[in-house]
Amino acid sequence: MGGPLVLVNLKTYGDATGAAGLELCRSLQRADDGRSLTALAVPALDVARYAAALRLPIYAQHVDGAMAGKSTGHTVATAMAAAGAVGTLLNHAERPLAAADLLAAHHAAKGAGLRTVICAADGPKAAKVARLHPDYVAIEPPELIGGEVSVSTAAPEVVRSAVALVAASSPSVAVLCGAGIKDRADVTAARKLGTAGVLVASGVVCAKDPAAALSDLLAGMGR
Repeated sequence: MGGPLVLVNLKTYGDATGAAGLELCRSLQRADDGRSLTALAVPALDVARYAAALRLPIYAQHVDGAMAGKSTGHTVATAMAAAGAVGTLLNHAERPLAAADLLAAHHAAKGAGLRTVICAADGPKAAKVARLHPDYVAIEPPELIGGEVSVSTAAPEVVRSAVALVAASSPSVAVLCGAGIKDRADVTAARKLGTAGVLVASGVVCAKDPAAALSDLLAGMGR
């Protein structure tokens, strides 16, 4: 089962890629302060650079099911692993995958030794993808992503149901809570609902002080 985790998705915000993104990540690394609770989901082009410069675990934001070889234009799992990624984020609402494509991507990721976080919009979908045995399922109602109210506050029953359904489907799979996560109260609520942690993006990356925002979230994780 995946352990406690705050997975920060940098998406493709201009200030969160390239050299500027690396400085942002260094500030997040300082905020983690040795807790070993934080990981970063970064664009494919930044994986090698960030993995070489940081001690925080790096997740590729996506991999395809394509294998190395005749796969022009694909994000190949073995290449992401060779570049330093330790995991990947799959089926995010902004990069949804058909069932067959998700299966192939997950198989490729696991074959490359990557941890997997699979996103799902609700409890039944979370239970379904949990049967693939990812390390984590991230419950993220699309309508709350990037919003001002977290799913753990606006729809705790969705999170509670997802945790129960995933446990019944695949007991070894941990659940993350995403969508609208902003502060330690949101994280504390998510943890009380049975999750292993949170998946967060704009709540950290677009904050006035990203490092302070991450520190606040980590304070809600407990030990």
